Amino acid sequence: FNRDYVMFENQGRGPCHFEFKPIKVCVRSKFEKIVYEFKKYEKENGNVTEAYDLKLDPDELDNLSKDEYFKKKCHNLIEVAKKRVKEILNKEG
Repeated sequence: FNRDYVMFENQGRGPCHFEFKPIKVCVRSKFEKIVYEFKKYEKENGNVTEAYDLKLDPDELDNLSKDEYFKKKCHNLIEVAKKRVKEILNKEG
């Protein structure tokens, strides 16, 4: 890795539709990976749906998205994902 993280985003199959389809942003570093999902009209506008400790679980079998301690460890990756969602929505509007 020459960068601190890599990122990708998608809305699943079919055409993009920011009003009705969630935006998913995946951000991974050398040792952690998170998937952040944003649904425009939900009370909790965004949440981590997947989180993996790539050092202990390189095959991504143990989803740690409910583990608050691990999510705190991934705080920087989550902030990157939130910032990207804002960028996407600003370009859309």
